[in-house]
Amino acid sequence: MFSQNGSALGAEERFQDQLLTPLHPHTILLKDGETVATMYPIPANADLLPMGLLAFLLDEFNMEIEKGDSFPYYETLSLEQFKDAWFHPDGHIAIMVLGEIPELDYSMENDLTDLENNYGTDIETMRHTSQYKKRKERRNLSLNIQWEKQCLGIFSLQPAYPGRSSHVVTGTFLVNAGIRGKRIGRTLVETFIEWSKRLGFTSCYFPLVYGTNVGIRRILEGLNFKRIGKLPEAGILKGFDVPVDSFIYGKEFTHITRSIDLLRDPQKTNDIAKYERLKFYLETGKYPANCDRNEKARLRVSSRTHSLLNGKLMTRGREIVFEPDKQRQIALDMHAVEHQGINKITTRIVERYHWKGVKNTVSEVIAQCQKCKLRHQDGVGVIVKPNKSVKQAHMFATSASPLDEDLDHSAQLSRMAAVVVGSLQADADNEDSKDDDRGSTPPDGHDTADPSTVTPQIDTIDFDKSPENLMQPILNGDQSMNAFNRFMEEENHRKRRKVTNSSPVEFDKNNQSLMEDAMLGLPENVIAAVQLAHKQQSEPQESSQDHQQGDSEDEDQEDSNVFY
Repeated sequence: MFSQNGSALGAEERFQDQLLTPLHPHTILLKDGETVATMYPIPANADLLPMGLLAFLLDEFNMEIEKGDSFPYYETLSLEQFKDAWFHPDGHIAIMVLGEIPELDYSMENDLTDLENNYGTDIETMRHTSQYKKRKERRNLSLNIQWEKQCLGIFSLQPAYPGRSSHVVTGTFLVNAGIRGKRIGRTLVETFIEWSKRLGFTSCYFPLVYGTNVGIRRILEGLNFKRIGKLPEAGILKGFDVPVDSFIYGKEFTHITRSIDLLRDPQKTNDIAKYERLKFYLETGKYPANCDRNEKARLRVSSRTHSLLNGKLMTRGREIVFEPDKQRQIALDMHAVEHQGINKITTRIVERYHWKGVKNTVSEVIAQCQKCKLRHQDGVGVIVKPNKSVKQAHMFATSASPLDEDLDHSAQLSRMAAVVVGSLQADADNEDSKDDDRGSTPPDGHDTADPSTVTPQIDTIDFDKSPENLMQPILNGDQSMNAFNRFMEEENHRKRRKVTNSSPVEFDKNNQSLMEDAMLGLPENVIAAVQLAHKQQSEPQESSQDHQQGDSEDEDQEDSNVFY
């Protein structure tokens, strides 16, 4: 007997648990600021409602069907059909009534505070009074209440699909036709969203909202539902000669994969939390949970420059993008149009979007663009990532082999100047030997060639040879300049000692053009050194010519031209 009684009590307890819900009633003030109303969550079981209330709800629903502009039914429903349409086995029914009715309270006990159980609405209730608890325990459903005056509205909350898509929720709303203009419809939708989140649903959608139902469309769009689809001519409604369009509205509560990523990366959670909480404040008008005084002040200030538009957080006409994946996708879409550079893409993005570090995101996207890599195969930088150093380029002779990258630039130029100096010095020595030969009397039978027809021989520097063979080892730039200065002093001293004719010394134009051609043939890196040597060589020569011209009146010698 004891075992049978024990099993019976256990079955009764399990049945009572099935009749309870984790959701708690929500007590609020209506639009007038005085009238108190309560929304009771009830498991979707028609037997849990008073028969008078059930009959009233059936009449209200059939009234809307007869109007023919809100629901797709042609004919009114019977009580059984009404139960099948509204009471889903895995759903809930919410009844909104004036005041408080303990007999409709099927909530479980928990450890939360009264404010948390009332969803943040600070209002005094009767739930902790002994009278309320007694009526809740007795649960007398034979209530003598005029439900057409007491019941304000109702909505159903149930999975939109079974099994693998049971985390998507949908519902139906019905407002008392005799009590309207008190924002009851909006309050029902707001409570639907809050309870859906608490029950673990991640998103909701309403697949059939007629275009003529302006009231519910305005409420959904005001609560940042997205119009995700349109069904042309989906409803044949009363009073319309042609079918009307219907719309599909949806809203995302929680992104599952994004939530998993946030759990893996706490830093990302901190970066996104600021905008998520601001978005919650703008959407609901309530402070987020665990919000301290400083954060409340920050949210109030930020709300002046931020707003919500179709579920998007906006500031100064630009959309705030705080999800890294979406940031990269926007940058990639912008870059894929014309494959422009970092600055141009960044400028185009900031015209429409805002996030921290736009230029860094653009740099990363462009650096990974395969098409840009093909255009710049050598890796020379049109793309330089922030905080990345660029290797300094080095200049070498055109055909010279690469030297050590650490070679100092000044040392390179000094070595090149030394090569030029050596070449000029060799030319000067050859010219001295030629002058000595001119001073001696040529043997008989040998005619002296006309100087104007003599083609001067100009030595050129061969840069095709190895730089090691051309460049003598110079310790530093100072030694190179000292050697160059010594060469110039010796050259000036040699010219002052030279015995020349009285005729002015001139450069032949042909010879000068040959010199210029030779200079142009030199690599670009030593042209500056050659010009410097030529300039310093020409200055003492001009002074020497003036001196020779002054002495030519006193001397009796044949005219001759001297080439340098």
